[in-house]
Amino acid sequence: MNRYDDIEHGIKEWKNLKPGQWSAWELPNIPVLRSKLPKPAYDFVWERIEEAQENYKSVKNTLVGNITESLELHDKNDYFFKNILKDPAENYVQTFPTQCSKNPFNDCRLKDLYLKSLWVNFSQKHEFNPVHDHNGVLSFVLWMKIPTKWQEQYELDISKDTNFMCASSFQFFYQNIFGQTRGIVVEMDEFMEGCILMFPSSLQHMVHPFYQNDGYRISVSGNLCYDINKVPTLENMPKDRGIMKRK
Repeated sequence: MNRYDDIEHGIKEWKNLKPGQWSAWELPNIPVLRSKLPKPAYDFVWERIEEAQENYKSVKNTLVGNITESLELHDKNDYFFKNILKDPAENYVQTFPTQCSKNPFNDCRLKDLYLKSLWVNFSQKHEFNPVHDHNGVLSFVLWMKIPTKWQEQYELDISKDTNFMCASSFQFFYQNIFGQTRGIVVEMDEFMEGCILMFPSSLQHMVHPFYQNDGYRISVSGNLCYDINKVPTLENMPKDRGIMKRK
């Protein structure tokens, strides 16, 4: 899918306008991707988490989470990247604009990605991740263990009498056409175990605390970056790049 299909389609629709008639033109926005891991991949991640607990390399001081612990994970043989992340991520950057990412290269030049960082978060009741974004081009969050039910969390006294119930939830933030901040809430329940969200790294998000439960919420996150080893050289760049030449 060409990243400009929506624009071209919109321009073509102008030709079909009849004088005196109005039609709605829906403004496009880029999506986030969601999926659920196959069992072999889900089991693979649990094995990496168990290894991380044995080897214990904390990365908590590099993250914003006010949580119990964050540990570095190792993607053994690049299994998770190659089998779960690579294809949807590289298709995404070829389809949707990601110039807003924290990446030194224009996304029109590169499509090859690699998994730069991977970690697991362990959080308990009252702990949270404040509003933040990530480094790289694309990021993801994968929920491995959810000890709470969102309906029960929303019925707690701290939530039920508000006009925005969010206890235990994950939330994205974005600006609409008027520059107003809006949010997308993802409710947490055990059915979310094994579910994964992939999104542009600069998209702000947070994790709200949960209450009255002594279990651990376990999630895995990572950042994907362009592979600098595959930056086109001048010799390999297209001959005609639309550059205006001096006459």
